[in-house]
Amino acid sequence: MCNIIILRKLIMGNYIEDKVILVTGASKGIGYATSLKLAALGAKLIIASRNLNGLEKIGGEIEKIGAKPLIIPTDITKSNDVDALFNSIIKKYGKLDGAFNNSGILENSSPLHSIDEMEFWDVINTNIYGTWLCMKKEINIMLKNSNGSIVNCSSINGIKGNPNYPIYSASKHAIIGLTKSAAISYAKNSIRINAIAPGPTETNMMNQIDQSNKNKKDKIINWIPMKRYGSPNEIADSVVWLLSRDSQYITGSVISIDGGIGAS
Repeated sequence: MCNIIILRKLIMGNYIEDKVILVTGASKGIGYATSLKLAALGAKLIIASRNLNGLEKIGGEIEKIGAKPLIIPTDITKSNDVDALFNSIIKKYGKLDGAFNNSGILENSSPLHSIDEMEFWDVINTNIYGTWLCMKKEINIMLKNSNGSIVNCSSINGIKGNPNYPIYSASKHAIIGLTKSAAISYAKNSIRINAIAPGPTETNMMNQIDQSNKNKKDKIINWIPMKRYGSPNEIADSVVWLLSRDSQYITGSVISIDGGIGAS
């Protein structure tokens, strides 16, 4: 493990080390994997989620590699929580170099006409409103230094439609719209804003989909040209790259990490 960390720092450490970076939705899945990679590269990490137990778990894993993250339980659908999150970041570090807006939820599998209003707003408030709230705060901080990188988590369902999860799909399309629009606005300020569009990935959210139909996983894998799910670590590698100076001329892009689904 130590040799891997040293190698990572040699490759990218100068670009990530000591950078103040926020990860939301850090308690599991892609956010969890990304947090570990950033910590291993020496980032000054802030991890946020409304899952306190999950935050404490990832915080413990990060401390094992010699880093000490700032752990802030946050519900991104609540403006007071988001205010407190960014006030804590400013109080401790006085700046923000990067952010991965990863928090998101999925509705129950249903055609559009069967979805109730409460479920609609749960998904919209978390996936769109929460992302917008965080972006607004992040950009305001980054404007003071005319520098920064933001990565938003969309989905292959933000590029393609999904009849079984129409509200989730709509919310992920909206994240791409926010990303591209903001990227144009703030490019002149050297603030880069990009999105990732993961395909099926071995996460709790994907398990939720698989468990809704025992035959669904086989059908999904057959749909993927590479014939397997992605891993959270594979998605995290792209996030870290987008947050680093290695991608310094990229903004307004959506990186598909989907095993070839987008090309099929």
